Amino acid sequence: METVNLKITHCGECPKMHSERYYTPDPFETDSEWKCTLAENKRIAIQSWNDHEPAIPSWCPLRK
Repeated sequence: METVNLKITHCGECPKMHSERYYTPDPFETDSEWKCTLAENKRIAIQSWNDHEPAIPSWCPLRK
């Protein structure tokens, strides 16, 4: 088995992060829901266009 080490600072850089549109009552908001595909699509965050990237959660399966 091969080992791959990723040095990332937030989930947006991770290849296992999935992002999809998160609909709100305001049709002009463009929020995204970030999910981790390795953790059974567990929600990482709801991100607006101007939010800072959230830190890597403590439950991340790739975290060492």
